[in-house]
Amino acid sequence: MRKSRIVLLLISVFVLSGCDKDFATLIFAESVYPDLGGKGYKLVYREQLDLLLHKQGIDPAQVSMRTEANGRELILETPLFGGLEPPQMALLQQALQKIIDQRDQGLKVEFTLRPDDLVSDKPEYHQQAAGLPLRYPVNLKVSKPLIGLSYGFRNKLYAIAQGTENEKRTQEMSCYIAFTVEPALTFYGLDNERSESGEITGSYLTKTYRSSYTRYDIPVDIQVQEPRIQRHLDEKKIFFSTQLTHGRYRINRKGITELELYIGSMGEVEHVNGQVNYLKHRKLKKQCQEMAVSFGRPFTYTMGESLDRLQKISFY
Repeated sequence: MRKSRIVLLLISVFVLSGCDKDFATLIFAESVYPDLGGKGYKLVYREQLDLLLHKQGIDPAQVSMRTEANGRELILETPLFGGLEPPQMALLQQALQKIIDQRDQGLKVEFTLRPDDLVSDKPEYHQQAAGLPLRYPVNLKVSKPLIGLSYGFRNKLYAIAQGTENEKRTQEMSCYIAFTVEPALTFYGLDNERSESGEITGSYLTKTYRSSYTRYDIPVDIQVQEPRIQRHLDEKKIFFSTQLTHGRYRINRKGITELELYIGSMGEVEHVNGQVNYLKHRKLKKQCQEMAVSFGRPFTYTMGESLDRLQKISFY
């Protein structure tokens, strides 16, 4: 009798003390360790997981987290008794998998030509433009941040001629994000019309007529799937172009496979002949990434710190 009481007591202590079980591993693109080093993880991952759990009707207190030695994995745990039920785990798995699936989808954009607004005195341009498809849906995938500076080849030649190519200058630098374009747009380039004061008044796609030396511009409307990005486009705060990704001297360009999105000004930056040192460039690149992340998806899939950096999940 006494022995059975001891067994019952041990079982009670085991149940009351609790025991967690691992049920999933989340693998990220970058380390989730705190910036100052040490174990654990950045709080943003816990905060965003809690929001995700709330949306699925799951109590965040039912899920705990820990990191693995490589710093890129988060292990999810739940109490062995009274933890997540299989239907709840299925909902969480679906929500996390959706993040991975949406990353592969990229940013949906549609370009719609306005051939009736084409400004040219050459009837052959109007005729060709009228025969083109009006709509061009594409998928854009984030490639890399680009730092733009209004200091080009002519500026370098002038500086060399003046003997001032090694002198320091201070000019405004801008943040752009490069995208790959799928499928490629069958145009020479993409740029923007500006008023005398420099404000953007519209966009146009440049079309080659019979050779690379005969080109004309067709006004175009741009519709983006993400409402926040679309709002900034409509307000002319950001804009698409191909000036940086294509350069200005590629005469035999066959189509648009890359383009960039202007995110904003990075302020005045000191440079020498259009260049900055490695550490400064690295700092500018990080600043540009942070600016892009403030727009949310799709930039958060490849930049910044968030659940959007999730690459792979494993439930067991």
